[in-house]
Amino acid sequence: HSFFMNFFSYIFILLLVFIFSILPFRVLYLFSDFIKWVLKDLIKYRTHVVEDQLRKCFPHMSDQEIENIKDENYRNLADLVVESIKGFSMSEDALKTRWKLINAEKIEAFLKQGRPVIVNTAHYNNFEWGTLAFALQSHYPVKGVYKPLTNHFIENYLKRNRAKTGMELLPMQNVGQKISQFKEQASIFIFISDQSPSKVEKAHWINFFGHETAFIHGVGQYSSEYNIPVFYCDIQRVKRGYYEATLTELVAEPKLPSAYKITRTFATKVEQVIVQKPAPWLWTHKRWKHRRYPEKK
Repeated sequence: HSFFMNFFSYIFILLLVFIFSILPFRVLYLFSDFIKWVLKDLIKYRTHVVEDQLRKCFPHMSDQEIENIKDENYRNLADLVVESIKGFSMSEDALKTRWKLINAEKIEAFLKQGRPVIVNTAHYNNFEWGTLAFALQSHYPVKGVYKPLTNHFIENYLKRNRAKTGMELLPMQNVGQKISQFKEQASIFIFISDQSPSKVEKAHWINFFGHETAFIHGVGQYSSEYNIPVFYCDIQRVKRGYYEATLTELVAEPKLPSAYKITRTFATKVEQVIVQKPAPWLWTHKRWKHRRYPEKK
């Protein structure tokens, strides 16, 4: 039963990719506007989660300001869905035009020394195109850390598609082993580390928007253990369908700060980015579902 469900899901994805490949962006964005209306107004997909979390982070904002950010957030989510599917069929030139890495030279100095670097980013604007376009704009091997899908058909398709642009996908469970393997080789490891960790017992607890928040510990641990510099990739929308990514150095010599401090530096940067422009973050994700000290029953 699950085999057929997985297979038909895969065929459906292929069909969507094909349809999206022949439609121009102006038509796709009309479809995106429709998806936004369905998600926000028709089925009200996690609207209470978005609103609660926005109020938690921006208690000073008026109802109207919260509503405006919420509206823009669903537009961003719908665009992300549409653009991600379109990304499977986009040419290399189109990807490089629509998702530009502005300052790749920031990491070149370390890579030229034969050192790996970690590029850490957030679920902010179009991070999906980043997994395709980043590898096209670097001369060094790029390895993206991800959570494998349970549908093996879609999983294999995803791996093949990412490999076309030079991105190697690393399953989360193997990443420590891979990093130790490449610790003395010029490689770029891409992480997206702003969402809730699955292993809460290993989480780094950071003050994020004034609330104690569980953060994934991996980047801090690997960076500190193997002395790998960490950069933040800030993805900003220039206009609809066009993005610019800027690299900022977070930690140059990771042996000095602790793994926890490296994670905290990342969290602080993410908060700064969100405060400047809140709407493009993935507010539908339940970011504060974990508690450090569970309430006693």
